[in-house]
Amino acid sequence: MWGPRIYNESLDNGEEPEEGASQEGAGEGSRKSQKQGKAPKDEDETERKGYYGYLNHKFQAQAETENEDGWVIAWTDGSKIETEEGGKAGAGIFYGAGNPRNRSCAVGGRQTSQRGELTAFLECIERDDRRLVVRTDSRYAQLGVTLWMQNWKKTAWYRKPLRAKYVANVDLWKRFEKVISARENAVKVEWVKAHGLPRHIAAGLTTELDIWANDGADLAAGKAARAA
Repeated sequence: MWGPRIYNESLDNGEEPEEGASQEGAGEGSRKSQKQGKAPKDEDETERKGYYGYLNHKFQAQAETENEDGWVIAWTDGSKIETEEGGKAGAGIFYGAGNPRNRSCAVGGRQTSQRGELTAFLECIERDDRRLVVRTDSRYAQLGVTLWMQNWKKTAWYRKPLRAKYVANVDLWKRFEKVISARENAVKVEWVKAHGLPRHIAAGLTTELDIWANDGADLAAGKAARAA
Protein backbone atom coordinates (compact mmCIF):
# COMPACT_ATOMS: atom_id res chain seq x y z
CA MET A 1 0.00 0.00 0.00
CA TRP A 2 1.27 3.43 -0.93
CA GLY A 3 1.21 5.83 1.97
CA PRO A 4 3.26 8.35 3.95
CA ARG A 5 5.73 5.72 5.20
CA ILE A 6 6.62 4.42 1.75
CA TYR A 7 6.69 7.92 0.28
CA ASN A 8 9.03 9.16 3.02
CA GLU A 9 11.28 6.14 2.53
CA SER A 10 11.59 6.98 -1.15
CA LEU A 11 12.63 10.52 -0.22
CA ASP A 12 15.21 9.20 2.22
CA ASN A 13 16.64 7.04 -0.55
CA GLY A 14 16.78 9.95 -2.99
CA GLU A 15 14.23 8.36 -5.30
CA GLU A 16 11.11 9.78 -6.86
CA PRO A 17 7.73 8.04 -6.52
CA GLU A 18 6.27 6.31 -9.53
CA GLU A 19 3.94 8.43 -11.62
CA GLY A 20 0.37 8.27 -10.43
CA ALA A 21 1.34 7.40 -6.86
CA SER A 22 -0.34 9.55 -4.25
CA GLN A 23 1.93 11.88 -2.31
CA GLU A 24 -0.41 12.04 0.63
CA GLY A 25 -1.80 9.24 2.75
CA ALA A 26 -5.41 8.36 2.09
CA GLY A 27 -7.88 6.20 3.94
CA GLU A 28 -9.96 3.44 2.42
CA GLY A 29 -12.87 5.77 1.87
CA SER A 30 -10.78 8.25 -0.06
CA ARG A 31 -9.27 5.59 -2.31
CA LYS A 32 -12.68 4.11 -3.02
CA SER A 33 -14.14 7.50 -3.91
CA GLN A 34 -11.22 8.31 -6.21
CA LYS A 35 -11.48 4.93 -7.92
CA GLN A 36 -15.13 5.61 -8.68
CA GLY A 37 -14.23 9.04 -10.07
CA LYS A 38 -15.70 10.94 -7.13
CA ALA A 39 -13.90 13.42 -4.91
CA PRO A 40 -13.53 12.28 -1.30
CA LYS A 41 -15.79 14.05 1.18
CA ASP A 42 -14.25 17.21 2.61
CA GLU A 43 -14.97 17.00 6.33
CA ASP A 44 -13.80 20.60 6.75
CA GLU A 45 -15.97 21.98 3.95
CA THR A 46 -18.00 24.35 6.11
CA GLU A 47 -14.98 25.75 7.94
CA ARG A 48 -13.00 26.00 4.72
CA LYS A 49 -15.73 27.87 2.86
CA GLY A 50 -16.10 30.50 5.57
CA TYR A 51 -12.37 30.87 6.21
CA TYR A 52 -11.45 31.13 2.54
CA GLY A 53 -14.13 33.78 2.09
CA TYR A 54 -12.49 35.76 4.89
CA LEU A 55 -9.07 35.37 3.22
CA ASN A 56 -10.42 36.53 -0.14
CA HIS A 57 -11.70 39.67 1.55
CA LYS A 58 -8.48 40.23 3.49
CA PHE A 59 -6.21 39.91 0.44
CA GLN A 60 -8.50 41.47 -2.16
CA ALA A 61 -5.96 44.24 -2.85
CA GLN A 62 -2.91 41.93 -2.85
CA ALA A 63 -2.01 41.83 -6.54
CA GLU A 64 1.56 40.62 -6.07
CA THR A 65 3.93 39.68 -3.26
CA GLU A 66 7.70 39.92 -2.83
CA ASN A 67 9.78 38.23 -0.15
CA GLU A 68 12.18 40.14 2.10
CA ASP A 69 14.90 39.93 -0.57
CA GLY A 70 12.71 41.42 -3.29
CA TRP A 71 11.99 38.15 -5.14
CA VAL A 72 8.51 37.86 -6.65
CA ILE A 73 6.44 34.98 -5.26
CA ALA A 74 4.20 32.90 -7.51
CA TRP A 75 2.04 29.94 -6.51
CA THR A 76 1.45 27.02 -8.88
CA ASP A 77 -0.78 23.98 -8.73
CA GLY A 78 -2.02 21.06 -10.80
CA SER A 79 -5.41 19.41 -10.88
CA LYS A 80 -7.11 16.37 -12.35
CA ILE A 81 -10.80 15.61 -12.62
CA GLU A 82 -12.54 12.44 -13.77
CA THR A 83 -15.07 12.62 -16.56
CA GLU A 84 -16.96 10.09 -18.65
CA GLU A 85 -14.24 10.56 -21.28
CA GLY A 86 -11.46 9.89 -18.77
CA GLY A 87 -9.20 12.04 -16.63
CA LYS A 88 -8.63 15.70 -17.50
CA ALA A 89 -5.69 17.61 -16.04
CA GLY A 90 -5.13 21.32 -15.63
CA ALA A 91 -2.44 23.70 -14.40
CA GLY A 92 -2.80 26.97 -12.50
CA ILE A 93 -0.53 29.96 -11.77
CA PHE A 94 -1.44 32.60 -9.20
CA TYR A 95 0.38 35.81 -8.27
CA GLY A 96 -2.38 37.71 -6.54
CA ALA A 97 -5.82 39.27 -6.87
CA GLY A 98 -6.44 40.42 -10.42
CA ASN A 99 -2.83 39.95 -11.51
CA PRO A 100 -2.62 39.70 -15.33
CA ARG A 101 0.00 36.94 -14.96
CA ASN A 102 -2.54 34.61 -13.31
CA ARG A 103 -3.19 31.76 -15.74
CA SER A 104 -5.09 28.54 -16.28
CA CYS A 105 -3.05 26.24 -18.54
CA ALA A 106 -3.83 23.14 -20.56
CA VAL A 107 -1.76 20.03 -19.86
CA GLY A 108 -0.27 18.09 -22.75
CA GLY A 109 0.40 14.37 -22.91
CA ARG A 110 -0.90 12.03 -20.24
CA GLN A 111 -3.62 13.63 -18.16
CA THR A 112 -2.19 13.21 -14.63
CA SER A 113 -2.08 15.50 -11.63
CA GLN A 114 1.73 15.27 -11.61
CA ARG A 115 1.92 16.59 -15.16
CA GLY A 116 -0.44 19.33 -14.11
CA GLU A 117 1.89 20.33 -11.27
CA LEU A 118 4.94 20.34 -13.54
CA THR A 119 3.19 22.20 -16.36
CA ALA A 120 2.10 24.98 -14.01
CA PHE A 121 5.64 25.38 -12.70
CA LEU A 122 7.11 25.38 -16.21
CA GLU A 123 4.62 27.85 -17.64
CA CYS A 124 5.38 30.18 -14.75
CA ILE A 125 9.17 30.23 -15.14
CA GLU A 126 9.01 30.33 -18.94
CA ARG A 127 6.84 33.44 -18.99
CA ASP A 128 8.35 35.39 -16.09
CA ASP A 129 12.11 35.96 -16.12
CA ARG A 130 12.23 37.97 -12.91
CA ARG A 131 13.80 36.58 -9.75
CA LEU A 132 11.10 34.14 -8.71
CA VAL A 133 10.13 32.08 -5.71
CA VAL A 134 7.72 29.40 -6.93
CA ARG A 135 5.59 27.90 -4.18
CA THR A 136 3.99 24.54 -4.88
CA ASP A 137 2.12 22.01 -2.76
CA SER A 138 3.71 19.19 -4.79
CA ARG A 139 6.66 17.43 -3.17
CA TYR A 140 7.16 15.74 -6.53
CA ALA A 141 7.76 19.09 -8.25
CA GLN A 142 9.78 20.57 -5.40
CA LEU A 143 12.13 17.64 -4.93
CA GLY A 144 12.34 16.94 -8.64
CA VAL A 145 13.70 20.43 -9.31
CA THR A 146 15.95 20.71 -6.26
CA LEU A 147 17.27 17.16 -5.94
CA TRP A 148 16.22 14.42 -8.35
CA MET A 149 16.77 16.29 -11.63
CA GLN A 150 20.52 16.60 -11.02
CA ASN A 151 20.76 12.83 -10.46
CA TRP A 152 18.64 12.03 -13.51
CA LYS A 153 20.90 14.09 -15.78
CA LYS A 154 23.85 11.96 -14.68
CA THR A 155 22.05 8.81 -15.83
CA ALA A 156 20.84 10.33 -19.14
CA TRP A 157 17.33 10.68 -17.69
CA TYR A 158 16.98 6.96 -17.06
CA ARG A 159 15.37 5.96 -13.80
CA LYS A 160 16.51 2.39 -14.29
CA PRO A 161 19.42 2.51 -16.76
CA LEU A 162 19.87 -1.27 -16.98
CA ARG A 163 16.26 -1.60 -18.08
CA ALA A 164 16.40 1.50 -20.29
CA LYS A 165 13.45 2.94 -18.36
CA TYR A 166 13.17 6.73 -18.45
CA VAL A 167 11.98 8.73 -15.47
CA ALA A 168 8.28 9.54 -15.50
CA ASN A 169 7.43 12.74 -17.38
CA VAL A 170 10.91 12.86 -18.91
CA ASP A 171 9.75 15.33 -21.58
CA LEU A 172 8.81 17.88 -18.92
CA TRP A 173 11.96 17.33 -16.86
CA LYS A 174 14.14 17.91 -19.93
CA ARG A 175 12.17 21.07 -20.56
CA PHE A 176 12.83 22.15 -16.98
CA GLU A 177 16.57 21.70 -17.42
CA LYS A 178 16.57 23.76 -20.62
CA VAL A 179 14.41 26.59 -19.24
CA ILE A 180 16.29 26.93 -15.95
CA SER A 181 19.66 26.95 -17.75
CA ALA A 182 18.50 29.68 -20.14
CA ARG A 183 16.98 32.01 -17.54
CA GLU A 184 18.72 35.30 -16.81
CA ASN A 185 17.49 35.32 -13.22
CA ALA A 186 17.41 32.51 -10.70
CA VAL A 187 14.40 30.52 -9.51
CA LYS A 188 13.78 29.19 -6.03
CA VAL A 189 11.17 26.58 -5.19
CA GLU A 190 9.41 26.23 -1.85
CA TRP A 191 6.83 23.69 -0.70
CA VAL A 192 3.58 24.89 0.85
CA LYS A 193 0.82 22.93 2.51
CA ALA A 194 -2.27 22.35 0.42
CA HIS A 195 -5.78 23.25 1.59
CA GLY A 196 -4.63 24.80 4.86
CA LEU A 197 -6.86 25.89 7.74
CA PRO A 198 -6.26 27.92 10.92
CA ARG A 199 -5.10 24.83 12.82
CA HIS A 200 -2.30 24.39 10.29
CA ILE A 201 -1.17 27.97 10.89
CA ALA A 202 -1.16 27.30 14.64
CA ALA A 203 1.03 24.27 13.99
CA GLY A 204 3.49 26.38 12.02
CA LEU A 205 2.76 24.57 8.73
CA THR A 206 1.55 27.52 6.67
CA THR A 207 0.42 31.16 6.67
CA GLU A 208 -2.78 32.95 5.73
CA LEU A 209 -1.10 34.32 2.59
CA ASP A 210 0.01 30.87 1.45
CA ILE A 211 -3.41 29.34 2.13
CA TRP A 212 -5.11 32.06 0.11
CA ALA A 213 -2.67 32.02 -2.80
CA ASN A 214 -2.41 28.22 -2.95
CA ASP A 215 -6.20 28.14 -3.24
CA GLY A 216 -5.99 30.70 -6.05
CA ALA A 217 -3.61 28.44 -7.97
CA ASP A 218 -5.81 25.42 -7.22
CA LEU A 219 -8.91 27.18 -8.58
CA ALA A 220 -7.02 28.18 -11.73
CA ALA A 221 -5.87 24.59 -12.24
CA GLY A 222 -9.39 23.26 -11.74
CA LYS A 223 -10.71 25.74 -14.29
CA ALA A 224 -8.19 24.48 -16.84
CA ALA A 225 -9.07 20.84 -16.13
CA ARG A 226 -12.79 21.49 -16.60
CA ALA A 227 -12.09 23.27 -19.90
CA ALA A 228 -9.89 20.45 -21.26
